[in-house]
Amino acid sequence: MSILDLNTGQWEEHIDLPGSLPQTHQGVVIEADRYLYNLAGQLGIQCSPAVAACFVLDLETRQWTTLPSLPAARYAPVTRLWNERIHVLAGSKEDRVTPAGEHWSLAVKDGKATENRWREEPPIPKGGPHRSSAVVANRLFVLAGQWKDRPPIQGDPRYTCDWTAPEEIFYPDCFVLEPGRDWQRIADMPIAVTHSEYATVVIDQSIVVLGGLMDKRTVSDLIQMYDTSKDQWTIVGRLPTRNKGCVGAYYQGWLYVIAGQKEVHRSNPTVGDVLKCGWRTRFSLNDNESTR
Repeated sequence: MSILDLNTGQWEEHIDLPGSLPQTHQGVVIEADRYLYNLAGQLGIQCSPAVAACFVLDLETRQWTTLPSLPAARYAPVTRLWNERIHVLAGSKEDRVTPAGEHWSLAVKDGKATENRWREEPPIPKGGPHRSSAVVANRLFVLAGQWKDRPPIQGDPRYTCDWTAPEEIFYPDCFVLEPGRDWQRIADMPIAVTHSEYATVVIDQSIVVLGGLMDKRTVSDLIQMYDTSKDQWTIVGRLPTRNKGCVGAYYQGWLYVIAGQKEVHRSNPTVGDVLKCGWRTRFSLNDNESTR
């Protein structure tokens, strides 16, 4: 794990990961700008199995500890810290294909669980992995998603992904959950994208989704904004390159896009190289779209 200091623009030294920590498809949340929770995900190469294990890193002491495991393994679930509870929902089930709609939560404080097991919460009406999400004004938003993911070839000890399996279905459906209520449908995302779970930032009362994957092969460079007060989407700009799976951040008026996987070429929007570089730009929701 690498750390970018947003004040200096410099990368710090690597932090070693435990050998049993999933390398991909995990959920991540932060508590008090200090405790980083890694939740479920895929342990191993290609289309290896998912796990239910949960870990926490104290960013000050650089020490790892564990939390109670989820009730079941999950790939690429939605994860958010909301009202002092970690919420884990949706994603794909253990076979890597079946969409999950279950929703669990666990109370935490100062990097530790304050209860022994995960609590059942209202299941989301439409399951699936690789979804954008955010908490704004004490409401949990889950934005767009996909139905299914790549399975491994049955019996393959290296878990080689089966690219002959039926393709994923991408959908624009968006939902919000308020305390004490059930999920409600909200406005659809204009251009449905996935693989943008860490390319989602909150600016004031708006949720900004950076790039993403539009279908199995096509990468997006769109910056899509959802105004939570108006239940309205707007396309407000474009990234310097089409990008899926990047990390987004918003800090002191700067919008950051780090790493990810770009398109083959500007004239070819299919999935290309993985990146190790990043960009930033001054960004305000009051800007005219043409200036971004």
